[in-house]
Amino acid sequence: MAIIFTYPVIKAADLASTDRLIISKMNSVGNNPTKSLTLANLANFIGPLIPGLGTVTGTGTTDTLPIWADGPNGVLGDSPISYDSASEKVSLPLGLNAYVFAPGSFNSSEFDFKSATFNGGFYRAGGFRFEQKLAVGRTNDPTGATLDVGTSTDTSPAAWFRNGVVISNNPSGVNVDNTSVVIGAGNNDIVSGSDNC
Repeated sequence: MAIIFTYPVIKAADLASTDRLIISKMNSVGNNPTKSLTLANLANFIGPLIPGLGTVTGTGTTDTLPIWADGPNGVLGDSPISYDSASEKVSLPLGLNAYVFAPGSFNSSEFDFKSATFNGGFYRAGGFRFEQKLAVGRTNDPTGATLDVGTSTDTSPAAWFRNGVVISNNPSGVNVDNTSVVIGAGNNDIVSGSDNC
C-alpha cells in the first residue's frame, strides 16, 4: 500500500461544515483507534472552551445598540437606542418621548437642559417642579426653609424680580389679605395685607 506524505491544500473559502478530519481517539481502550469528525463537530467542541466566544445570530442596524431578541438562542436585534456619530448624540425614542443625550446637553419632548460653562446652560420646558427642598447659590443642602438662597457672605442680591413679586398664602389669585405682600414692577408700589387696597 502506498504511503502518502503530502495532500492538496484546501482554501478556507472551500471548507464545509461536513468536511471530515482524521483523529486518534486517545481516551478509547485499545491501541488509540483512528476516528473521524466533521468541522462542525470540532467547532462545537472548541467554542465553549474559548471565553466570550459563542454563536450569535440576528440582524442589526448600524449605529443602533443591539439587544437580545432571543437570549437563550443567541439571537440579537435592534434596541430603541441609537447613536449619531456626526453629532455625537445618543437617542432613546421611548414611546412618544425622545430622549437625546449630546455633549453638554440632554433634551426630550418634555425637557430641554444644557450644561455648558457658567451662565451658558439653560432649561426649557412648559413647567418644572422640585418636590423637595431646593438650595440655590449654596454648596450645601437647604436648611430651615423650602427654598434656601445664597450665603451670608454674598455681595450680590439673592434674586432679581424684574416684573414684581407676589408673596401670598392665596396662590390661586392675587387676593391681598393679611397673608399677602404685592410688590409692583412698574411704580415700585408695595401693598401688604395691612394696607387699604
